[in-house]
Amino acid sequence: MKTIYFAPAVLVAGLMLGSLAGCGGGGSGYGSSMPPSSTTNMPPGTQPGTQPVTQPVMQPASGTTMGNIMYAMVRPDDKTLTRREKTMTAGSYQDILEQLYVAYYGRPADPAGMAYWEGVLLAANAPTTIEGLNAAYPDPGVKTVVDSFGNSAESVALYGTGNSSGFINAIYENILARSTATDLAGANYWNGLLANGTMTQAQAALAILSAAASEPTSSTDEQVVANRLAVANYFTAQITAQNASAAYSGSAANAPVRLMLGSVVAGTDTTAFDATVNSTIASLVASSQSNAFAPIQAIITQRCVPCHSSHPTEPGYSVAPLGYMFDTSTEIHANADIIYQVVVVGRPIQMPYGNATGMTQSERTSIAAWYNAGAQ
Repeated sequence: MKTIYFAPAVLVAGLMLGSLAGCGGGGSGYGSSMPPSSTTNMPPGTQPGTQPVTQPVMQPASGTTMGNIMYAMVRPDDKTLTRREKTMTAGSYQDILEQLYVAYYGRPADPAGMAYWEGVLLAANAPTTIEGLNAAYPDPGVKTVVDSFGNSAESVALYGTGNSSGFINAIYENILARSTATDLAGANYWNGLLANGTMTQAQAALAILSAAASEPTSSTDEQVVANRLAVANYFTAQITAQNASAAYSGSAANAPVRLMLGSVVAGTDTTAFDATVNSTIASLVASSQSNAFAPIQAIITQRCVPCHSSHPTEPGYSVAPLGYMFDTSTEIHANADIIYQVVVVGRPIQMPYGNATGMTQSERTSIAAWYNAGAQ
């Protein structure tokens, strides 16, 4: 396994930050040296499988921002970073946002989150590749987005704080589908940067993702990155297409999706994996419907079943009125229309009769919302 260090462009960006500070650049960069390779000694500015870094041209045009300068510092063989797209849209940021969700959260983006961050990145005129985003990290607009991922409640809940080795291992697992045990030199390098304050956890995850994304397409690491991106993109698109956004919300929903994405490796057939994605979404929807119905059944059991039961417990009733019984979920679903009419609409009569069981207005509202959402 190849050790994951900085991509050369990132190193150049970091080295230039000090000289740019006087021009309004700010920041201290990513560090000034590469860790020694355990397998070979390379000339300064190179790593196995890459080209030497060329000296960047420091003649920015008027109005050029730090983000533009950093974005221009690329390897000569890196065709994707030589310039920004001429016309960027919110959709231009779909791939990098999926990769950020995978790196920081180990799951695909949810549609609402995707739409929000697309707008933020577009407004910041941010680069549209991970390598470009990493190089442009000092730009305030880019930094805000990256730090929001790294410092989010979800990230803290997953990885905690103050455990750099655990965090780096989790990021390796999310991005590369392997633990840091496969790359002790790289893990020590990243842990060192966190320990001495050169990097924050938010920066480190982006830098590791950028290094992996810049690997040759034939490498195992890059195949994992590409496969997980393809699956994540398909998952998010299907959540939208199947109108399942409500089902993909919260930690309980995120957990099985992480397991699904975690099973994607370099050799995964992403087209065949579509079936697994759709099966996962179906399970989310079923679970969401079950969770939504549980409080409705509790209301009906408490307020309606005393009379509408095969064995009524309400005084004066020996059989269910008009034969309607709500003892089971099947009976409740089968009679959803009549329940809505008498409980919510009050036609032909408001039930429970005389409100003998004390149904509240809030409970009636909950039944209305359940019914209007499809009574699932």
